[in-house]
Amino acid sequence: MVTMSTRADHGYTLAELVAVIGLLGIIMGVAYAGMHIAMTGSKFSDEQAMVSREIAAPLDLVDQVFSQSLGFDVSYPGVQPDRCAVYADQDADGDQERWLFEVVGNELRVTSGETNGRPTETVVWSESNANIAESEPLFRYYGPDGEITDMGQVASKATHVVATLVVESGSRTLRDSRTVFFRN
Repeated sequence: MVTMSTRADHGYTLAELVAVIGLLGIIMGVAYAGMHIAMTGSKFSDEQAMVSREIAAPLDLVDQVFSQSLGFDVSYPGVQPDRCAVYADQDADGDQERWLFEVVGNELRVTSGETNGRPTETVVWSESNANIAESEPLFRYYGPDGEITDMGQVASKATHVVATLVVESGSRTLRDSRTVFFRN
């Protein structure tokens, strides 16, 4: 006669607990690594978006407007290293627009409007501009003989401009420049 003994279940063995804890450790390690990669990618993506919004887009606009410039607005206060106004016909409607690019404090402002009396629009392209804080002029003007330092001569002698944008992002300072040749 065979007797079957029934074993009372009093819990888990030490080997089972070690196996479960080991598997949980592996799962948690993989989850942490995945989360770390996602967060690093998110920070990089946020920085690239900021660079595109705060530096690349304004430099593209400067390039578009200045390369089609019909002339400088030299009325008071005139052309300055951190301020420049030009006339252009960006929408090709035959009416000139006045475009003003300027750094005011930590903002890069662009004001545009048609010269025939239509209202102007001011857009703040950057709220973290650091041109003034870094002593970096927004515009450097050049003529056939090199850099123009007398702002009164820019309207008559400038052949191109170098626009430099400096932006603070957290603890980092980012900058980029664009050289734009004038149409005339």
